[in-house]
Amino acid sequence: MRRETQNVLLVLLGGALVKISLDGTYLRYVRPSLLPLLLGAGVVIVAVGVAAIVFDIWGHRGAAAQAAGAGGEGRDREPGHSPGRADPTPDGLPGIGSVTTVDAASTSRSRAVDLVGAAGRATAAADEAPGPASGPAGAAQASGEARRAAPERADAALVHSGADGHGHGHGRSSWMLILPVLAILMVAPPALGSDSVQRAGDRSVITERPPSGGGLFGPLPEGDVPEMPITDVVMRSVWDASGALTGRQISVTGFLVRDEVDTQDATASAGTQAEPGAVHVARIRIMCCAADALPVKLRLDADGAEAATLAALPVDGWLEVTGEVRTGSATEANGNVPEFVVSGVTPVEAPADPYEY
Repeated sequence: MRRETQNVLLVLLGGALVKISLDGTYLRYVRPSLLPLLLGAGVVIVAVGVAAIVFDIWGHRGAAAQAAGAGGEGRDREPGHSPGRADPTPDGLPGIGSVTTVDAASTSRSRAVDLVGAAGRATAAADEAPGPASGPAGAAQASGEARRAAPERADAALVHSGADGHGHGHGRSSWMLILPVLAILMVAPPALGSDSVQRAGDRSVITERPPSGGGLFGPLPEGDVPEMPITDVVMRSVWDASGALTGRQISVTGFLVRDEVDTQDATASAGTQAEPGAVHVARIRIMCCAADALPVKLRLDADGAEAATLAALPVDGWLEVTGEVRTGSATEANGNVPEFVVSGVTPVEAPADPYEY
């Protein structure tokens, strides 16, 4: 990858980090406490990329100036040349100075040495090759033609190889690395949703060991119908020995997940997993970023108007659900997913921060 491409990628990558930090979309990928680090990293990367571009521009200008100065000094040091005096012309008449052309890519012409050598070998081969004319005269004619053609072939090969500073571009495929950065800049990927819940399989926040404190939890939030994180509800359903959730109306907020119905596996899955086609309210819990995400969910048990409301909601639609947890419903057989008896359903807008921590 060329240095110019690297610098452009640095600026775009840093700009993407700054953009998602300022507009809040970073919450789809990392937890809120990482905002200062994310924004600082974006600013530093942009600064490094811009500084590299500026230094490269200055470096190219300095190299061109040095090449021009070196060309002038070489001209001044030529035999018979005196500063402030015009070079004589081939006829020996003063007043017409010679012009020295400084090519910015003159140093690259050293690459053509091998090509010129190849041309010389071709000339030698032409001297030995028999031609239409025989004898010394024919050999001299063939040798002269080869010598005249050799410089032209060398110059043509030199231009084609890019030694004159205007060669063909290479490594264009490296610019494809910009596409992921442009995707973040223009079309930010959405937060994890129902698809991640379905693909999680048996992964759960419930571990083999109870949390520290021997299963003791603090009191529920205040209010007649306290709002609780789904993670807290799931962990209390499995580990809370005090039975704080028994008979209590609570409220949870999450997105809708519908299990896919598989008629072939419906019989086999009965008694070991949630019923095929079951409806859940779910959230994604992360510790650091979306890479370590784990789903938490409650299986909804609704009828009447609440069931009709759930049926009308799309998958990944956000809702606030009121009800109570059925005691003892979270078991190893159903993946420690509690059943939630629904008493009220209200569609809501997706929150700015879709994850739990």
